[in-house]
Amino acid sequence: MECVEICEASLKDISEILKIQASCLLDNLFSQGLLHKDIFERIQKKGFLVHAMDEEYLQKLFTNTKDSIIQIVKYNNNIVGYIILYDIDLQDTQWWDKLSTELLNDIPKGRILYWKHVAISPDINIKGIWTLLENDTFRRAKQKGFDYLIIEIAKSIEKEWLIFENQRSMEYHTTYQWFCKIGEISYKNWESNEIWNLMLKKL
Repeated sequence: MECVEICEASLKDISEILKIQASCLLDNLFSQGLLHKDIFERIQKKGFLVHAMDEEYLQKLFTNTKDSIIQIVKYNNNIVGYIILYDIDLQDTQWWDKLSTELLNDIPKGRILYWKHVAISPDINIKGIWTLLENDTFRRAKQKGFDYLIIEIAKSIEKEWLIFENQRSMEYHTTYQWFCKIGEISYKNWESNEIWNLMLKKL
């Protein structure tokens, strides 16, 4: 792991972050007609991101580094991954409105950091790189005074012919990162039906 470096991202890294997102984002491939049934099974083994980010979104997060943690991982001086977390009370105050009273009651009091994105380039296969990036970021979050991490993990996605069961991601976050499930959130619109697991981790 001597060639791997974890460091804080900056505005100049946005284009590289978006390139990595594009290589991992299942919804992005699907919307462009680049994803076909014959390669879907192979892609889903790597997991995927659903909530796409654009340049404007990232620039907004970079405007206040006090409530955001955006880190990149470099391999041989090339950016090969990133992780993005932010203070949900400052960046996304309306997020709480979608939660039921029951879910709200299950979320403990304290400073909560929302884990928005993480991705490693599919061309990189270095043992332990995911854990290195995540653990370093969680350590920084604790140093900044945050008490908990919260994350939404897709449980199932139904979109036209596509049906995705995301058990692999659930197992990773519960087994290796010690998240616990506190409930489910449903998202329904004209093109998809989604169920997400709401997960919590004490720092």
